[in-house]
Amino acid sequence: MDVIWLTVLGFLLAGWFVLDGYTLGVGMLLRRLGPEAGERRLLLAGVGPYFLAGEVWLVVFAGVLLAAFPELEKELFTSLRPVVVVLVVCWVLRSSALWLRLRRDGAGWQRGWERTLAGASAGLAACWGLLLGNVAQGLPGRGAFAALTPLPLACALTLPVLLAVHGATVGAARTTGALSLRAGALAGRLALPAAGLLGCTVLTGALTAVLREDAVSAPLPALVCALAAVAALAWARTPLAGTAHTAALPATALAAAAPALTVGIAAHDSLTALAAPRDALDSLAPALLPALALVVAVQAGVLWLFRGRADGRSTVFF
Repeated sequence: MDVIWLTVLGFLLAGWFVLDGYTLGVGMLLRRLGPEAGERRLLLAGVGPYFLAGEVWLVVFAGVLLAAFPELEKELFTSLRPVVVVLVVCWVLRSSALWLRLRRDGAGWQRGWERTLAGASAGLAACWGLLLGNVAQGLPGRGAFAALTPLPLACALTLPVLLAVHGATVGAARTTGALSLRAGALAGRLALPAAGLLGCTVLTGALTAVLREDAVSAPLPALVCALAAVAALAWARTPLAGTAHTAALPATALAAAAPALTVGIAAHDSLTALAAPRDALDSLAPALLPALALVVAVQAGVLWLFRGRADGRSTVFF
């Protein structure tokens, strides 16, 4: 039962990286992708319908974490409290920037919130990288700098780039004309550096596994998952260089989900040891599993309903 709930937890976090991660990617690159105000409006119109539905995945993830893995939640807040606090602050700032940037007409007001959006989006992704890197190698002891070891730092550098590639790809697939081509070209240019960073992070993780054998449960499956994402990013450069941007979405989605999946596979023994007792897990199923099914169904409906490309008539939602 604990393995099933760990799978649910990993599915929710990987789903959030895929479905809300491209909002982070668009936020990081908004002014780079859209030099003109109208283009920035169009980019946000492209991701707007999915924003709240994507954030629900993180809320449900937090619920499963608290209910099914209370000891893991306790360890995270004990060992990595500064990282968690910064993560929450970045999350709030990211959401505030999206909702407030158009509340006034002044160019300075909008520019300030757009820069806040870029910084908060990058900070949120980097904090998740620090968390995942520390979970992968075993949670550290207390201390403000206990989390800043090579593998977490590599993850903190890599994850924002992966989400930037995914965000630019979604931006290319959801818009048209010169904006779509610009977003696709940028995603293609970032894909190879992202693959290289992910490969270096995999190497760092492999060295960590050698030095700390107790921290990694399944090194080979985790390695296969990570290398599949590296290969997918390398392949995605071909469709991104042309106009078949939608064809690259599965590859960039796999790259966005790979960190959560890889860490869950690599550290499943240490994570399942922090699960709630079996009787508590059994009692959670009637409440949480229908909620999970509802989240998946609503997300599928939103994706289908807003499957067309954004244009000048699209609502920005913010």
